[in-house]
Amino acid sequence: MNTAGFPEVVPNAVPAMMPDGATVGMAMPTTITPGVMGTVGMSPMMPPTQGPVNTDQNYNPENLKDKILNTFGGDDPVIMAFSKLSLDNIKETLFLLIRGSVVDKLPEIRKLTLHQINLTLQEVNMNPTRIRIILEALESAIERNILTRREVCECLKDLLNTDIESLSLELLNFFDKMITPADYKICHEIFINCLQETSKLPSILNGTYHRMSKKIKTMLVKLLDRKNLVVPPICCYADIMVAFNKPNVFPHWTVSELLNDYVATFNSLTDLFNIDNSEHFRPVVRHSLYAHSSWKLDPHTLTYNTVNPQFWVLRFPGPYGKPQLDLMMYTLRQVGCKELIFTIMLGLRHGKQTVCPELEKVFLRLLKETCREAEAKDSNALQRMKVWERLGGELSHFIYANAVNIKTFCESVYREAKQQQTMPLFQRHRDFIMWSLNRCVNFGLKVIKLKTRELIFIGDMIRLLYPEQSPLPVPDMSSPLATVYLSAAMLWTMFATRTSDNPGIHTSPPPALIEHINFLVMPNHNFTLNDYTACVCLDYINNFLINVAGPEGTANKPIKFFLDSIFLNNMEYYLPGNVAVPNAIRPLPLELLDSLTAHAKMNFLIALNSRIQHYSKMITPQEMQVKYNHQLQLTPALIETYSRLLSYSEIHFLSMKMMLNLFSLPLNSPNAHKVAVSLLEMCTYRMQYLKTSQLKLQILTHLQTIANNVPPSTPPHPQIHYLVESFTIKAILSLNYNDLFEISKIYTPMQNTGKVLSTTSVELNKVFVLAAARAVVISRNQMSQNQWLTPFFETMLSSTPAVREWSCYTQSHFPPSIQNFCNTQDQMSHNLPENISMCVTNEFARTQQAAPNQDFAKHFIENDTNCVFLCVILRKYMESQTLPNYTLKVVNVWTPAMLKKQIRNLIQFVVYMLQGNMGNIAPQNMFNRIASVLHDFIYQYSIFPIDTFILISCLQKYSEQGYNIAYYLVYTLIVKKPALKERVDYFVKHAWPNFWQQNGEHSWSKFHSVYHERFPEHGYFLQGSNTIYLPVFYSNICLRFLPVLDVLIHRLIETSQRNTIRTMLVDILNTFGRLYSFHDSPVTYLHNTLYYYDNVLSTDKEILKRLLVARLLEYQFLQPLEKFPRFAEYLLATSDEASEKNSNFINYRELLADFTDVIASKQNHELYSVDWKYNEFSNPVAYRLYIIAIQIMCIPIPTTDVNRAHGEILSEHRTNIGIQLIEVVLGSKAMINDYANTLGLIFSALPLSFSVAIFNKISSVIRDKNNFYETEAHDMKVPKIHWNNSAQNLLIIVHSFFQHCKADKLGGIQEFLNSNIKFLVMESQVLYILKLVSPFIRHIIQDRTHTRNPILSSLLSCLYQIIFNLLSETTVSNPDLFVDYMYYNKYIFIGDELKPLIERHLNFIPKDIAAKLKILAYN
Repeated sequence: MNTAGFPEVVPNAVPAMMPDGATVGMAMPTTITPGVMGTVGMSPMMPPTQGPVNTDQNYNPENLKDKILNTFGGDDPVIMAFSKLSLDNIKETLFLLIRGSVVDKLPEIRKLTLHQINLTLQEVNMNPTRIRIILEALESAIERNILTRREVCECLKDLLNTDIESLSLELLNFFDKMITPADYKICHEIFINCLQETSKLPSILNGTYHRMSKKIKTMLVKLLDRKNLVVPPICCYADIMVAFNKPNVFPHWTVSELLNDYVATFNSLTDLFNIDNSEHFRPVVRHSLYAHSSWKLDPHTLTYNTVNPQFWVLRFPGPYGKPQLDLMMYTLRQVGCKELIFTIMLGLRHGKQTVCPELEKVFLRLLKETCREAEAKDSNALQRMKVWERLGGELSHFIYANAVNIKTFCESVYREAKQQQTMPLFQRHRDFIMWSLNRCVNFGLKVIKLKTRELIFIGDMIRLLYPEQSPLPVPDMSSPLATVYLSAAMLWTMFATRTSDNPGIHTSPPPALIEHINFLVMPNHNFTLNDYTACVCLDYINNFLINVAGPEGTANKPIKFFLDSIFLNNMEYYLPGNVAVPNAIRPLPLELLDSLTAHAKMNFLIALNSRIQHYSKMITPQEMQVKYNHQLQLTPALIETYSRLLSYSEIHFLSMKMMLNLFSLPLNSPNAHKVAVSLLEMCTYRMQYLKTSQLKLQILTHLQTIANNVPPSTPPHPQIHYLVESFTIKAILSLNYNDLFEISKIYTPMQNTGKVLSTTSVELNKVFVLAAARAVVISRNQMSQNQWLTPFFETMLSSTPAVREWSCYTQSHFPPSIQNFCNTQDQMSHNLPENISMCVTNEFARTQQAAPNQDFAKHFIENDTNCVFLCVILRKYMESQTLPNYTLKVVNVWTPAMLKKQIRNLIQFVVYMLQGNMGNIAPQNMFNRIASVLHDFIYQYSIFPIDTFILISCLQKYSEQGYNIAYYLVYTLIVKKPALKERVDYFVKHAWPNFWQQNGEHSWSKFHSVYHERFPEHGYFLQGSNTIYLPVFYSNICLRFLPVLDVLIHRLIETSQRNTIRTMLVDILNTFGRLYSFHDSPVTYLHNTLYYYDNVLSTDKEILKRLLVARLLEYQFLQPLEKFPRFAEYLLATSDEASEKNSNFINYRELLADFTDVIASKQNHELYSVDWKYNEFSNPVAYRLYIIAIQIMCIPIPTTDVNRAHGEILSEHRTNIGIQLIEVVLGSKAMINDYANTLGLIFSALPLSFSVAIFNKISSVIRDKNNFYETEAHDMKVPKIHWNNSAQNLLIIVHSFFQHCKADKLGGIQEFLNSNIKFLVMESQVLYILKLVSPFIRHIIQDRTHTRNPILSSLLSCLYQIIFNLLSETTVSNPDLFVDYMYYNKYIFIGDELKPLIERHLNFIPKDIAAKLKILAYN
């Protein structure tokens, strides 16, 4: 609907009098111009065929204006000298002139004719009689179908902009006659012009203005008449809102009541699209299954909004239409909220001038609330410091992004501090306020480049907040609070110091700060890592210097101290692989880093980055000696400190950029290789710091670009390759649906998808397919076409065709869109096991028959096209227990891709051999011998790593018997053989998962070195020489095995219906379950596993599910099983009887109450004492939501009839759980608003089978007519509820459900409506359904992953069918509400797509309603 240029409103008009008292129709003398007319005195009723009609298509009517003026008897615009013709004859003459100019003429000539008439009206604009005659002639032309209403109105509408009242009045009279239902678009244009004319009316009316106002009001009444509809109501409503919904713009008093009353008639429609209880709904930050798009706000008003302003033409009364300050406050309290607020809720863009004043008000309110909460709750100063640190960090980010203006914010704080009511509160919390402002002001001055003089008023605020006349003592420097207490002094000295852009504060400092200032300006401080003196000095220095990252000078003494503490040590320390580095193993403590301002952290990070870059570029130790007076090395303390700096949200934009710059350094020196492997280790094993998927994707893209374009002459170090693969697997497995969809938008063209896909590794691409399948299913998009995945599949098939080969067990869990990708291709690889076995036999025979001195290395290097070398040496090793002497030469020339191909063929060969097709040895004996050989290859000779072998084994396709053999082989290598089990046992016993809390003697580095001494790992074939190892800070087989174990567990679950494989899975979980305490996202992995394999794991006894959940949660840092002891008893029960006894482990009311407390951000809740920077979740709400979802998915199926299908039993069980949750909420009278929000969140994290309860409950409500009242005709200005409280409470729950869930849940509505359509016979029932669904229609349009029409069209057509059924069978009390509803959908959502449906039903509904809906059927 185009609302551009909508005018405003004008008054009524009365017929003007002719000059000298003449009236229309009187004969008056005039002069006739020859040739203009035919015979003098022709009848005014002359047939249209008479007269001069020029059919020449080249006819040019440029002199039409002169002919018209001559017809009037002269060109004087004021004094009329009429001919002897009557006025009727003059009008007929004008008609013939017009007719002759337009009949059978080209559109351009018709347009020029109307332009000449426009000019004529401007010429005679002071003579109402002439104007009226011309307009009457035009009216005759319209009545005789010579001209159309549209082209005449288009020609004349711009004349309304004239200041000549007489012309405007006559035009209004003419437009009044044009109002007809025959052409609603013309009527709409007239309505717009009437609105525009109202802006010209003076407040005091007299003469012509009075007549104009009356005419405008008469026209508006006719245009807004709902009984005789001439304009779609929603169009008029939108025009009024656009014209007058602005500050200090109001309709004229003559029409204001009319327009206000008309707008008020849409209140009932607005209520249908209003979300009930919206003020109690709260989002979850960084919840991948969540409908974030439903929280879009207008950045200028903080009211609910969408991308397209037309979506919210409706003006919402009540909480839903007001600024959502509480919502913003809640969201800002959540860690990691920046992306949700900045990008999704407010739709702002980084680097643009997008200051949001309302956001500044929210931060000010949050500052005051933080002060009040600190007084209301029993928390110590260190706990309060964490809260203020988070507030300052979030504020700094929004300042950097230009969403908050630091100057106006500080002015607001100062104004608030001067208020009598808030001054005592601010004085009690002044130190923390000053600390937060110091962090932000410092950031604004140094990064945003704000002038210091613009913030000099902060000095007055400091004086206001520190009124004491005696000096405050210098704080204890051993406490992190020292930086808090000294912040005011730091700010004062900064603003008091005169600079080129700062005149300085001319008054003496507050007496209270004298000692603090003296301490700061002391020339010499002793720095240690046991106190915070260095932090205080660094924060202080940063207030004066733009960059203190240089290597020399006294100004950067604190940074130099920090750098030396993590770089230098006189003693040597040996990393795994005998790599010597300085004995700097203690990273800077987190408490110390927390106390630094954002700019201090930035400078420290810049300094670190600078040294690492220098180190990467230096070729020899001598260069480093000259530059730094010592041999610069990458130390454990440096890498751990660097990774800790990545966790701070306020400098995330910088850290991400610098990290990517380091990854881009060329690998042209040994030092560059060391930097690359160190960064890769940090990203791979400290992934908790990489909170945003954007950073993971950028690193992944860069690494795949390197891996896919490796020059054969200079391949990267093998350690780099292993780390690239390990990071890639972990990064891909961590991607959710939103991440994958974002990748598809960036890399849609086929040639660009290779940036995230491997061109050489089948396994990495298969992991991508698994991640995509899991993401699609968990995001409930499995029934969608998911066409955005097609470019990825095409790219994978072009480079790694084997990616289409999947076991039937794995493929059965794929969504249809990915199953089609697998099914459309040939399933068997050309490398069949039979072919591999034949090649091995031939090559083995060749080596057996050859002369002793024959060089087989060259043969296998040049001619091993079938990649069977590993198979051959496996057979030789089984016979001789030694490897051939040419093994080293062959293995050393393999690229990673060649090694993987060898392993694939080796696995297929071994499985084929164990199936009994070779040799006469007993199967079990042969199996043990082969397992022992593979064990030696992995651990004794290091030909290939165990994690690579297992990953390839999991993703291969075998015969039915082959799966048992392959999985049992893997099981033997990792469980029955002791090597890996010993390593894992030692690792989980001595390592500490909370690495961010490790300092000093309990450092990770010390433990890791001891571990590698006990269990050395080799990146090369062990018999190789001149082995040079790169630094190893975090990597070991236990951590590398974790992502492979993720894949292995899923493959075993898929085939767990086989008893042997189920037994293997149980043993693997018992053996390696504790390793999941070191997993980056164990709770998310567990939730996704239960969700994706819901049907497989939900058996009658659920033994496997209980074991899986118990082992993955048992050793987690937050100890969820201790919080829920009854759940733990159920999981850890050792017998079926015990598990059945504890199966009712959930009290739904307690669960909802506890989760509601977490959502309410009650700071005394134990989860709010956790530092969420280092957790897989960003905030306690997301964490607790996943734990609750896991518990609910673990509720066992009760003993039921064994004759019923498992799917039917499971569906009924899940529905019963959902209904119980709904009943608890419905019964919680006083808490229903908060509980409804909680329940909606819980349903958003559960499989669709639980959501069926929602639709079942709605069905039971709408089928009971006792829940609904008979409707009566009422004023549409006042919305009414036509159902009882139980139906209203359920409506609130459903609205919460749809608000929190993605648009895919709306797909279930159509099936629900179709099954209940025959029960919707009351008007109140239909209104209830419309109220239920309508507020969330916009979600379908907002959802980025769906095409608009199919889902939206089918849903609205179903709703329209319900409305038409009601209108055709019942006399409704408020038909205009349904009329408005359909017009709103047409112009806002659906357009003309439902036109055939509407046309089909118009003949079956009452004629008065059908007449109002006819416009819907127009093109």
